[in-house]
Amino acid sequence: MAKKENNVELTEERVKIYGVSLKHKEKPFYATGINDPKSKKMLTGQEDLSPEELKNQGLIIDPNAHYMIRHNDELVLLKKGDVYVRNEAYALYNLYKLQPNIAHSRNEVIQGVHDFYMQNLEAEAEVKISASKAKAKAGGKVADMNLTDMINMLYFFGENAAMLSNRVAEQRVYELAETAPTKVLKYFDDLDENQKVVFVKKILSKGFISKAEASGYLMYNKVVLGANEFEAAAFLYDNKNESIYIPLKDMLDKSK
Repeated sequence: MAKKENNVELTEERVKIYGVSLKHKEKPFYATGINDPKSKKMLTGQEDLSPEELKNQGLIIDPNAHYMIRHNDELVLLKKGDVYVRNEAYALYNLYKLQPNIAHSRNEVIQGVHDFYMQNLEAEAEVKISASKAKAKAGGKVADMNLTDMINMLYFFGENAAMLSNRVAEQRVYELAETAPTKVLKYFDDLDENQKVVFVKKILSKGFISKAEASGYLMYNKVVLGANEFEAAAFLYDNKNESIYIPLKDMLDKSK
C-alpha cells in the first residue's frame, strides 16, 4: 500500500508476529534490552543514536522496560523511498530483531530455540524479486558466452572444465547462473582481471606451476608468484615479469 506525505510516497510494510509453539500462541512474551558483554551496552536497536536523533523517534526504548509480544501482533512500518520512518513500530521491530528467541523469518525458525518469528511479506517479496532479477541477468550473460568462455568461467570457480564434455560444461555454467547469480555477475563485472586468474588456475591444473606444501605459496621453479591465484596473476601480468609469463603462456598454448 502506498500514500503521499508532502508529495513523498509512503509505502507500508506489515510485519506479522507468530508464535511457534502452542504455548506462545496463547501466552505473551516480554521483550527487553539485551546486555552485550562485549560493548558493555544494553542493546535496544537505538543504542548508537545521538540525543538529537532520539528526539525524532516515535518511541524511545527503555532498556529496563518490558514490551509485550503476542501471537498475531502486527507492526506497520512506513518507508519514504528506501528510508524507514522512525515510528513506534520501527522502534519495536528493531528491539524484536535483537531477541534470541525471535526468528527474523519463518525459514529461520529453529525448533527449541525460537518461540516466535516475524514475517515481513513486502521485504521477503523484495528479496525474492532481486534474486529473480539477478538470476535472469546472469542467465542472459551466460547465454551470450561461447564454449571457451564457459570453460574459463568454470576454471575461475574452481572446476577443471578440461575434464568435462561440452554439454556438461554448458550445463554447469547455467547451474551457476541459477544457484550463484550474484557471483556470476561479479565475475563479469571484473572480467579482464578474472581472466588473468583463470590463466593461473589453468597452469596450476596442468602442473606448470606448483603450490608449496608448507606455505601454500604458488611457485614457478624457485620463483614465488604469490600467496594465492590473485597475487600470482598480478605478478605474472606485471610487465617486468614477462620473462616468466611468456614461457608459461607458451606451455599452456602447446598443451591444448
